Amino acid sequence: MQPATGDQIRRALRDRFEADRLLGATALPIRVPKRKAPPATAQAGTVVVVPRTFTTEETEQRRIQLAQIDDDEVKGCTQCGLSKTREKTVYGVGSPTARIAFVGEAPGHDEDVSGEPFVGRAGRLLTDMIQKGMGLRREDVYICNVLKCRPPDNRDPAPDEVLACKDYLRRQLE
Repeated sequence: MQPATGDQIRRALRDRFEADRLLGATALPIRVPKRKAPPATAQAGTVVVVPRTFTTEETEQRRIQLAQIDDDEVKGCTQCGLSKTREKTVYGVGSPTARIAFVGEAPGHDEDVSGEPFVGRAGRLLTDMIQKGMGLRREDVYICNVLKCRPPDNRDPAPDEVLACKDYLRRQLE
């Protein structure tokens, strides 16, 4: 695989910002996590990020909430024309308490067949990036798409399709 060129990166960023705009974003979200005091053994100038820990009950409650949205709403969704052409809806996988989420554009053929995001060639690349590049497991992050159904012939999502899935995505990422 060839590295991305500057033009490809610019196009990808432009497309991402346009998708964010369609989803209602008016600014780039920048969050600074609240940090606990560094351990006494830390050197001056050391940045220590202490991730929030969730209880088993909190994690399970989040998992149940995500599953309810998928089962009660997404699987039966008919808000746009993609509901007529999909094999399966593709909601999301991973940790419901993940600090990192990967959001793709839309499911492809492999995802439409399996019902799971990022399982094809792009999924193998993403898994390598997560495992080899970040030192995490795929189960440690959350993976989903803006659209929950595959557009025919893997075409770009239409604005009305993005708007139809907007609330599902927002609730997933909460």
